[in-house]
Amino acid sequence: MSKEEGSSSLAPDLKAQIDETLEEITTPCVLELLGLPLTDEYQTKRKEGLQGVRNILSAVRGRSASAIA
Repeated sequence: MSKEEGSSSLAPDLKAQIDETLEEITTPCVLELLGLPLTDEYQTKRKEGLQGVRNILSAVRGRSASAIA
């Protein structure tokens, strides 16, 4: 088996592991950003947290739609 053939079978597994790890750490990171003080100093970081919530909800909505289909 060539090096390319072996790596192509590892790529989906590696991608799945990366996706799973990102899902595990995303929610706590988003909550930490949203928990920052309500001062102008942290406004940008809180906006990033809000965008993270939107991303999570969008991903959940996408999974729900594909499960129904």
